[in-house]
Amino acid sequence: MKNNLITQIPIGWTISRCKYLLRGLEKSPYPAGDGKDKGLYPFYTSSKNLSKFIDVAFFDIDALILPTGGSAAIHYASGKFTTSTDCYNLVPRSKNINLKFAYYHLLANIELINELGFEGQGLRHLQKEFLFDLPFPLPPLSTQQKIATFLDQKTTEIDNLISKKNKMISLLKEEEKAFINEKLQEKTNWTKKKLKYLVSKIGSGVTPKGGSETYLDEGIIFLRSQNIYFESLKLDDVAYISEETNEKMSGSKVEKGDVLLNITGASIGRCYFWDKEEQANVNQHVCIIRPKNNVLNTQ
Repeated sequence: MKNNLITQIPIGWTISRCKYLLRGLEKSPYPAGDGKDKGLYPFYTSSKNLSKFIDVAFFDIDALILPTGGSAAIHYASGKFTTSTDCYNLVPRSKNINLKFAYYHLLANIELINELGFEGQGLRHLQKEFLFDLPFPLPPLSTQQKIATFLDQKTTEIDNLISKKNKMISLLKEEEKAFINEKLQEKTNWTKKKLKYLVSKIGSGVTPKGGSETYLDEGIIFLRSQNIYFESLKLDDVAYISEETNEKMSGSKVEKGDVLLNITGASIGRCYFWDKEEQANVNQHVCIIRPKNNVLNTQ
């Protein structure tokens, strides 16, 4: 079935399809596990955010990068970089397309691609037929360049505003922590005890055998470090596992009131507590701390 999603275009524009404008590059041989927190070159994986690096550059080109599994995302890469095996890399096939314009068009339709272009049980995968059949509104090349330049400027301005807001939020959080510590230290009738005497459990989970291939669209909530933040649990991209897998990992089942602490990677130290009734489990990057109700308050 063709993706006839565009019904009106400005005068002087035409409609083409992705397959006539973009083509795929050879697949990178590097698995996502090769990524490091530091390295010489950007290392793009199936994540929506660029957070990994690597010391080898498999590509030296401008390209669009889309994950082949999980959920839809898109990156614009320029110069030397590497992608993991679970990425699909696109470059211009035609001289009639500006690559940055193509990036913004796909980015504008990323939710549509995620909803209609990914299929499969468990971990969904991008259907290349759907992607290459996507219609492209095609203005003259000079107009594409002007649109891409304008959007570059505006998105940079927005990103700068977001960065400033995030810095302000970080400062406010530091002030909040300092205030809490100050008030806690005002108490003089407290005693100090080691944590092991105040909790009934301290321990992390494991990654299920088969890794991300075992994740489901629904089931038992499977918490990973990207779900644990200081101010809340972020479950928009949470993974799920089956009842059977959950039972095999019974030692890392989460209970209401458990404190969840990230213990590896760049997010080490982030923590929050599980305040929900739903069943949940954790992987090896998250530690469960279970307070004894009669001696230690979860919050």
